[in-house]
Parts: sequence; C-alpha cells; structure tokens
Amino acid sequence: MRRWSNACATCCWRWTGSGVRRACRWGSGALRRRAGARLRGRPRRLRLPPESCAAGAMLNAVRCDDPRRSVSMQTPAWYYRRLRSMSPAEIGWRLRARVRDAVDARWWARRVEETKADRVLPAELPQPIGNPVVLGDVLRLTRESLVPGEVEEILRRADAAMRHRFTFFDLQEVHLGDIIRWNYEPSAGLETPRCFSSRIDYRDTRVTGDCKLVWEPNRHQHLVVLGQAYHLTGETAYAAEVIAQLESWIAQCPFGFGMNWRSPLELAIRLINWAWTLGLIARSGLPSGAVARRIAECAYRHLWDIRRKYSRFSSANNHLIGEAAGVFVGTSYFNYLPGASQARREAQRILVEQMQAQTHADGGNREQAFSYHLFVLEFFLICEVVARRIGEPFPESFRADLRKMSEFAAAWMEAGDPPMYGDADDGLVLGVGTAGQLGASVLTGVEAANAGFRWINAQDRRGAHATWVCGVSGFDWAARANNVDAVESLRSRAFPETGLFLLQGRLPGGEAVSAALDAGPLGFGSIAAHGHADALAMTLRVGGCTFICECGTYDYFTWPEAREFFRSTAAHNTVEIDGGSSSEPLGPFLWGRRAETRCLKWEPTPDGGAVSAEHDGYRNLRDGVIHRREIVLSITRRELLVKDEVMCSFDHEVRQFWHIGRDCQIRAVGDNTYRLTGRGRVILVRLDPGLEVSLHRGKTDPMMGWFSAGYHQREPISSLVGTARVAGPVTFMTRFEFCTPDVNPAC
Repeated sequence: MRRWSNACATCCWRWTGSGVRRACRWGSGALRRRAGARLRGRPRRLRLPPESCAAGAMLNAVRCDDPRRSVSMQTPAWYYRRLRSMSPAEIGWRLRARVRDAVDARWWARRVEETKADRVLPAELPQPIGNPVVLGDVLRLTRESLVPGEVEEILRRADAAMRHRFTFFDLQEVHLGDIIRWNYEPSAGLETPRCFSSRIDYRDTRVTGDCKLVWEPNRHQHLVVLGQAYHLTGETAYAAEVIAQLESWIAQCPFGFGMNWRSPLELAIRLINWAWTLGLIARSGLPSGAVARRIAECAYRHLWDIRRKYSRFSSANNHLIGEAAGVFVGTSYFNYLPGASQARREAQRILVEQMQAQTHADGGNREQAFSYHLFVLEFFLICEVVARRIGEPFPESFRADLRKMSEFAAAWMEAGDPPMYGDADDGLVLGVGTAGQLGASVLTGVEAANAGFRWINAQDRRGAHATWVCGVSGFDWAARANNVDAVESLRSRAFPETGLFLLQGRLPGGEAVSAALDAGPLGFGSIAAHGHADALAMTLRVGGCTFICECGTYDYFTWPEAREFFRSTAAHNTVEIDGGSSSEPLGPFLWGRRAETRCLKWEPTPDGGAVSAEHDGYRNLRDGVIHRREIVLSITRRELLVKDEVMCSFDHEVRQFWHIGRDCQIRAVGDNTYRLTGRGRVILVRLDPGLEVSLHRGKTDPMMGWFSAGYHQREPISSLVGTARVAGPVTFMTRFEFCTPDVNPAC
C-alpha cells in the first residue's frame, strides 16, 4: 500500500470487496474499521495526493458503504415513470453521464493531477487574486451609501458568522462548530457521506438528512456578509475569518468527495459568492501566497466540474441558468485561469439561449413558480451587470427579456406581497439580503442597472441589489428615483402565455384590490418539477393584506406527506373532484397527467373586469369532468364574484377550498357566511348555499389548514372547505364583499 504523508488512506484506497478498511497516518497511529456491508469485487487503488484530503478531513467520514446507508428513497415504479418522461436522447445522455462518473471514480487521481495548481495556475498569481473590475464601483460604497440601519444589520449578521452561528430556513442561530462542520446536517444531527460525490443519493434522508440543510451554509452567502463588514469597517478580523473559513472548507471538502461536490448548481452559487467576497476583502491583502493558490486551484476545479456536468434535457431548468451564471461570473473574476475566455463565451451563450427557452413572451418564467422567477432573475441581473463591467455585454434581446421579467414581477408586487404560486425554497444567489427582501431587492437592482425598466410603484428603490450589485452609481440613481412620486394607478393585467391574470383596482379609500387567477400550464418541460396542481386557483389581496392565500411549499425531501399536500389541489383555492388533484403527481418533482387550461374570456375594465377559464384535469374520470371558473371584480359595487361550474354526467364529490391568509381572523356570521378581518379591513365571504361548509385549522390527518412562509416553516391557518355530492352539471357562486360598517351593517 502506497502511503502519502499526512494523508488519509480513505482517499488512497477504494474498497469494493467484503468489508471496509480505513487506515490513517494523520495524528497518532492507524485507525482500522470494518463495516458489515458485503460488497462485490476487489479493492482497487485510488491514488490521490495529500492535498486532496488535507489534514485527515475524512478520518471520521461516514462512507457510502457504511451500514447506516439506506437504499434509495425512489421506488422501481418511480424509476419507470421517470424513464417514461425522458426522450431517447436524454436516456443516452444520462447513460453517458453514468459512464463518466464510473470512469471518474476509477481514475480520479488523474483528474486531481490534471487540475493541480502547478498545472493550471500561472507561476505568480495577480494581487488581488481576481479581477476587481467584476465588482466595479461596488468597491466605492461607503457607510453613507446605505439606508439607515443597513450597516448595523450587516455587522449583526457578520458577527453571527464570526461566531459560526447560522440562520436559515427554520433554524435560528444554529452553531456549526468551533471549526465549521461543512458536511453536517444540523436538523438531523447527521454527518453526511464523504465518499465519491456521484455515489451519494442526496434524496435519501436517512443518509444525508435534508440535502438543502447541508447545502445552504455551503453556498457561502454569509462570506459576502463578512466581506461587506470588512469593506465598511476596515477591520481585518472579518477578512481573516473569510480566509479561515475558506481554508477549512477546502480541507474538509476535498475535490470530488462529499455532498458539497454533488450538485453543479451549488458549486455555481458558491463560486459567485466567492467572487463577490474576495473582491470586497481585496484591499486587505488577503488571500496571499500558498493560501491564494489553494483558493484559485479550488475555483478552477469548480469551473471544471460544472462545465462537464451542465444540466440538460428535463433537468435544464433553473439549474442550467445557475450553472452557466456561476461559470460566467467565475471566469470573469478568475480570468487568468486556463480556458476562461472560452468558458465565459460558452456560459454567455447558454444564458442567452435559456433566457429565451425558459421565459414566456409575456415575461413569466416557464417553471410557473414565482420564487424561481425571482431566483433566475437574480442570476440574470448579476451576469448582466458583470458583463457590462468587463466589456462583454449581452445582446439587446437579453436586456429586453430582462426588462420583461422585471415588469412581470413588478406587476405581481404592486398590490402587496406576491402570490406564492408554484414551489418556493427561499433560494438566493448573493448573500446581500434575505429571502423576504429578494423580490423588491432584485427589482431595484434591475431598475438601477439602467436596463430601461422603471418600477414606478416602488416605495424605496435603494434595495440591497441596487447597492451591492450595481454599486455607487446604482445607489445614486435609486436615491434620485426615490424623489419621484410613485404612480398610484392600478390596473388589471393579463399574462396570457404564463396563464396568469390580475383583476385590480382601488377602492374609494385608496386601498388596492388584486384578485389573481392561475390558468397557466403546470410547469416547465417533461417533468414540470416545480409546478403545483393549482389549475384555476385564485388569490385575493386587499389593502396590502392577503385574505385568500396560497399555502406555500414547506418541504422537498424530508416529509413526503407534507410535500404531497402543499402541491396538491386541496392546498389551493380551487375545486377538487373525488378527492384527487387536477394533475397527477408521480414523484416529489415529477408529474404524469396534466390539467390543460385555456382562457375563455378576458375583459378588463377601469372598474376591474372579468376573466374566465377552464381545465380538463379530471378527463381521466369516466365522464371527463370539466371545471370552469369565472371571476368578476367590480370596484364600484365593492365586490368580487366567483362562479364555479362543474360539468359532469355521473355522481361525484366536489370540494371547494378557500385558504384564509395568516394575518386574518375569521368568524361565522350566518349560513355559509364568514367575516374576515385583516389589518383593519373587513371582507364578507358568502359561499354557495348548495355547499356543506366546514372550517379547518392546523389539521394533520389528513393535512388541512396550513401555511408555509418558508422552507421547513409552517403555521396553522383557517381553511374553508365546501363539499357537495353532485350527479350532473352544477354551478356554485361565491361572493366577496369589501365593506365597512357604514356601508354594510353585516360588517
């Protein structure tokens, strides 16, 4: 056995025979362990140099052939259904990827040698380590450039990062160790496998916990906060902490091993945050010497791995956009790396193509999820700004589509918090803000980037992206724009390709009313991964308060029953037939039969207007049930009418759902009549007398009456469920009355 000085034999040997032997010369003596798993074959040498596992990072690693490892959570039936969703070309591509991974596992030592610093880096690295032009006049920001309270918030978050305390999803100030455990899943208390990354089934929560809870701190968005703190204060401790955390990450996450090399999207997001962080601490003189070479070498390996594994076919959704963005920003910052120019041109081409492929003509993202619309918009914004700074601008068509995406998002945010249609997982790219600020922040960034977009209803345009992406010029522009009075008009809007319609207006007191109807496709591509079974779902906002809400997403991997509920028809304000969803779920990110929707009428008026649509999601039933919905908003009459028609020939159970916003209180005031109160405003809801109405709150078996504002966060809300047995065509009328006691005594 060949031994490497100060290296773990886990990295030097790969066992596929009976049991597992691990020997390590790091520290005192050797450690040998045997696992009970019976595997086939013979042990084969996988020779990796010491720097691949630095300081015995794998000594206590949980291996993929550890007895605790469970089988994949996906069933044979799932694999069959997933294969059916693929084209022959995609099947061939995935088979080639499996072969590539097998070859990599056998010859990984060669990959390590090919990407070593002495082969890919110049003899002398530039100082600073990357191209300062990438950040532009972000580097000219001062304390005076920020809105009141922002400096204090940045320093608060930076001090938490200094103490290795992280807040993300449902976890608050969780401590990840005196030396951060980068492969740790804090919610499950689990050390994740550190074997060859392609062998890890990240969907198996018994092995990896929830993969998102491992990946989130490894996006290194908190390092940007440390960089911001250094830039604003000049205190070297913040810059030193950045370098210390990067060094510990490289030591614990050797190239190609463990969860943090499993997803190219995660590599891409990390690389973008590295570029921003290193740019912000550049004047500290850190990193330098051997440390700088290790960081640059690791950056090259990120780029190398992403480019080999670009998502394609049914996986080419937001992942491909993020991967290309990571390569574009990474090669712009580390522009001296071999092949950087070619990789950047390739990434720019992909971004232009995917802007077209994944964006509807009306500006909506084809994944049919508002959270992912903002997620990819942030990628596009960062790349647009960086491209102009380095003198390689995107074509005007790209900028035009960026404006359309921004206008789409702005329209949904004019009347309050946007409806959370489709999946949402609190995804951010740069660590310059929070998930709750993302929409307004990105839109102010696009506005400040002078892309020709004016978010005229913004109350404060100086968001984090306007300052920390666009820099001083963005801040100056936004500050001037804030002196312009916001336009008070609110009109009905249609986005026919996305299939989303807004009936809007203002009540005499100035309160904005916005009713949204979802009559769009399920999602993007053959699997529609992030779509929900929300055909003809409606939401209602009045005076900035959401009275009728979407329930959210809550989870992807950990709780299958919750994943099933939150994307089901029952979790949306629409009609369900015979207890089934309007589209057929086949897996956590896979759909079978899909509801096909079509708009029948769109008649906007200054008073609100009307929209009607129908879907055939229940065509699998023997009489091919059709659901048709019409919504009519009249500001003058202060009411919203919802007409549901169920066209059928046989006996069915029909359920109608209305999920009440978390800021609202509900009280029964008569037969099928309920009073909703939220933020000082009152709405009366009158359900059809033909429905038997029940009220649910925080119910678990079956789930009903839940709202999720963020990933792994949920709280009980009130949900009205109207039920009826029908044996032929039927119509249900629901009336929402916007009232005050002086207008309607029932209020």
